[in-house]
Amino acid sequence: MASEASVAGVVLAAGASRRMGQDKRRLLLPGGDPMLLATLRQALASGVSRWWVTLRSGEASLWQCLQDRLIGAHDGQREIRVLHPIFVRDPSEGMAASIRAAAERAQAHADVAALIVLLGDQPGVSAQVISRCAQLWLQQRPAVVRTRYADGPGHPVVLARTVWPCLLALQGDVGARAIFETYREQTTWLDVAGPAPPDIDTPEAYRSLWQGTPPGLG
Repeated sequence: MASEASVAGVVLAAGASRRMGQDKRRLLLPGGDPMLLATLRQALASGVSRWWVTLRSGEASLWQCLQDRLIGAHDGQREIRVLHPIFVRDPSEGMAASIRAAAERAQAHADVAALIVLLGDQPGVSAQVISRCAQLWLQQRPAVVRTRYADGPGHPVVLARTVWPCLLALQGDVGARAIFETYREQTTWLDVAGPAPPDIDTPEAYRSLWQGTPPGLG
C-alpha cells in the first residue's frame, strides 16, 4: 500500500532466548517455518513498505538463511528489498538495545513518520492486524497506537516520530511500558476480537503449539 510509505516496521529478534533455553527463532512451528521466519512472513504480507529485523551482532549467517528462505517464497525478491537487518551491538543488555537500534535506524529516514513494533516470538500476530494498525495511525496520527485484544493490550504497537527520543533513552531489559504511561492521553486503541497471540518464549508455550513434544525440544 503506497500510502504507508511514511510508516515502517521493526521485528525485534535479537534477544538471548534465556527463558526458552535455546534459540527460539529457529524452532519449527506446526506450519513448517522457523518461528522468526513465520513472524517475518506476516509482517511482509501486511503491505507496510519498509521493514527491519533486529539480530545479534555477528549473525550474518542467520540473515543469509532468512533471505534464502524468503527468496524461495512467492515474490521473494520484493520481500528482500523491503526487509533489512539491524545488527545490535549489545543485545545482552536486553530489549532496550534493540528498540534503541531500531529508533536510530528509523530516525535516519526522513520519510518515516512512525514505527510499528513487533516481537519475533509472536508469529500469531496477523498481517491483517498489522495493516490495520498502520492504517489507523495514518488516519489519526496519534503519538501511539496500541492493539487491544479481548484479554488485554498486545502487539503490534505504532510509535510516532515524536516518541522516538524516549525510545533512544531506554535502558536494560525493558520494553516501552513507561512510554505507554507517558503518552496515555495521546494513545489511540485498535480493538481486535479474540485473545492476544501468545509469546512463544518458554518450552511450555512452544509445546502448547504442538499439543505434545515438538521436534527439537525434549
